[in-house]
Amino acid sequence: MLAKMVGGKNPGGATIIVVVSGMPGIGKASLALSFSYQAADRFPDGLLQG
Repeated sequence: MLAKMVGGKNPGGATIIVVVSGMPGIGKASLALSFSYQAADRFPDGLLQG
């Protein structure tokens, strides 16, 4: 779902912000890391901060 949200065209150059929230231990960090590895080629100057 994250890939679908940020994978499309970005008309107007708007910044896309995605928030992952939930109870402790449900895999928020794993989801974010998994997506970041899958999308790394689209963000060559990207920096993951946690």
